[in-house]
Amino acid sequence: MKTIEELRQEINKIDEEMAKPEICSNSVKLQEFQKEKDTLEEEITSYISKFYDKHQIKPKEVIVP
Repeated sequence: MKTIEELRQEINKIDEEMAKPEICSNSVKLQEFQKEKDTLEEEITSYISKFYDKHQIKPKEVIVP
């Protein structure tokens, strides 16, 4: 099981790959990378939801400094 930080690092790597000229001009590759990125983002969202549920926190109660 990966940490949220590890998932974010993977997303950043995907973003870097997607920005490369040989990738950003290839719609098939972009779609593949986007699908992988979406999966990672869903995993992060799931972790956060589980945290909220475990600690009985409603998302609107969270205050970000």
